[in-house]
Amino acid sequence: TDTRPVVLLARGPEQAQAVWDHLVRVGVDDVVGYVTTLDGLPLRAVPTVAPRDLDDLDAALLLDVRNRSEHTAGTIPGAQQLSAGRVLWHQDELPREGTIVTFCQTGVRNAVASSALRRAGFDVVELEGSYAGWLEEQQRSSAATP
Repeated sequence: TDTRPVVLLARGPEQAQAVWDHLVRVGVDDVVGYVTTLDGLPLRAVPTVAPRDLDDLDAALLLDVRNRSEHTAGTIPGAQQLSAGRVLWHQDELPREGTIVTFCQTGVRNAVASSALRRAGFDVVELEGSYAGWLEEQQRSSAATP
């Protein structure tokens, strides 16, 4: 488990508070402040996978962190649903071995959920573009197939 304090990147205090509110809902409450630029700070890239490469990744779990109604309306085949705000409360149901690929609709909830899971010690990769990106890739590949 990562015990380092969290510093947010935000445009200002209102956005920082909104992000912090989301983090608290998923169990991340050690936010110490925010910055408005990354200039001069060490950066760590978040691991991602492109939708076109998803089938090549040997993932232990494909995790849809959208709410149940969104998941029911359509999801990536094989994905399991667990709302972003509940991921840390259901850690015992998630695989400790192997990679978890997470996604939401556009990436916002996914970023919060995947960050919380990483801090809890899980190996997490985010789906680039989330579900919307996956849908676009499906449409592109369908259009390219005669």
